[in-house]
Amino acid sequence: IIAAMLKVITYDRDNSHASYYRNFILAAKPDIAAELSVTGVEQANQKNYDIAEEILAALRALQPTEPDPALNLALVYEEHAKVYEKGNRLDLMETYLDQTHALYSDLLKQFPKHPRVHFNCGHFFLHMKNYVRARDHLEQYLELSDDTKKKEMVVTILDELTRQSESDEWFR
Repeated sequence: IIAAMLKVITYDRDNSHASYYRNFILAAKPDIAAELSVTGVEQANQKNYDIAEEILAALRALQPTEPDPALNLALVYEEHAKVYEKGNRLDLMETYLDQTHALYSDLLKQFPKHPRVHFNCGHFFLHMKNYVRARDHLEQYLELSDDTKKKEMVVTILDELTRQSESDEWFR
């Protein structure tokens, strides 16, 4: 019953019974979110991306007001895209990058002041070589975060982006 309810809320997000199903699942199995999270991450680490995506999508549907399930799902999409890039399957790589971009757009709308959302978006746009958007999100991360270690890393990245930009200008 729980598996069926998870499928419904995962693939029919506008289902009129979604709230009831979430409440039922969490009441019947209070530790399910932690179990799904651990299992999804383990599957991603083992490079079983399709399974990891399905598990993390279910977790995202179960916890729609939490950013972490969607952030983890976006990271799995990014990794899946890299696999297809290495395999020279550019059509599938683009599909996964589009899904990642769409997921980050949703996250930014739903959690505009969440530091980890901006941190992950910044890194995604770095990978995409969209340095303007990467800089924007990393600067927002600096404003929102209190994690000094990550902030130091972000400052280093921003400094490198500035140096690269200045080098490009000098070259031109």
